[in-house]
Amino acid sequence: MEDRMIKHYGILFNNRSGKIINTLETECGYALMSFYALNHTTKTRDFVIFNENGIIVQYYEGRGNGECPKKWTEIEGKHLDSICKGLFEAIVNS
Repeated sequence: MEDRMIKHYGILFNNRSGKIINTLETECGYALMSFYALNHTTKTRDFVIFNENGIIVQYYEGRGNGECPKKWTEIEGKHLDSICKGLFEAIVNS
C-alpha cells in the first residue's frame, strides 16, 4: 500500500468578478490552507480548497465588518466543475 498525502489546492478569488487573486498547492493536507482562508478571505473574496480529484473540501465566503468568513458545508464533496466549469483542469494542468 502506498502511503502518501493527497495533494490539495486553494484558490482565493474575487467573488464579484471571479478573478483569481492567489492559488496555493500542498501535499501536506489542507489545514494550513484553512488558516490562510480565515485570514485572507474578506468581504469581496471567497476561498475554495479542493483535492487532486477536484472534490471540494472546504469553501469560505467572505464577510464584511471584520467578521470571520462563512464556511459553506453544503458544497463540500461536490466537484469543482459544479461551481466553475474548466477551473479544475486549468489549475491542475498549469
